[in-house]
Parts: sequence; C-alpha cells; structure tokens
Amino acid sequence: MGSTFPAPLLEDLAASVLFHRKQGAAESVTDYANDIRKLVFEAYGDTLEEAPRSKLELQHFRNGIKPGMRTMMAIAPPKTLTEAINIACNLECQENIESAKSVWSDHS
Repeated sequence: MGSTFPAPLLEDLAASVLFHRKQGAAESVTDYANDIRKLVFEAYGDTLEEAPRSKLELQHFRNGIKPGMRTMMAIAPPKTLTEAINIACNLECQENIESAKSVWSDHS
C-alpha cells in the first residue's frame, strides 16, 4: 500500500518536522537520536553524501536536545553524532542517578 502524497511533499513535511523536532521530556537520548536519523533520511533520501548527512544529523541533534545537555555540549562541542550521543547518554545517566538519589533520600 503506497502513499497518496507525492514524494516531494513527504520530503518537505519530514524536513519541517526535523526543523522543529525537540527531545521530549521523557524521551531517551537514543530514541531521540534514532528519530533524527530517520527524519534526515526521510527529508533528504539518498541525495546527501555521508559527510553532509552526518553534519546535518549532528546539527539537528544538538539543536533539539534538552537545554541542559545542549549547554554542556556547547562547552566541548562533539565532532560527530556518535560522540554527541555518547555525551548526552552520559549526562542522561547522571541525571537518572541524581533523580534516584533524590527519591531515596526523600524516603529515608
């Protein structure tokens, strides 16, 4: 079952969603990163070579990541999406640990 919309319209829609995409409050870094990759592919298909695609993925990932993580990445900007994901995952893990400590200290 194919789409009823022409490919250029779907690409424009994906590009618009990509431009406005932000990480959700409860969304994991890896889920967010996977969606950015998917949207870049949907918006640009095979028209981009690897280097420009990677740069675009990194740019959109950094622009939409949670504000605290974006600030930390501004201090030491990652050069690749993989590096950005690793930094964000480490920060996410630290946030989860701090949150768990807070819950446990509230119950002590």
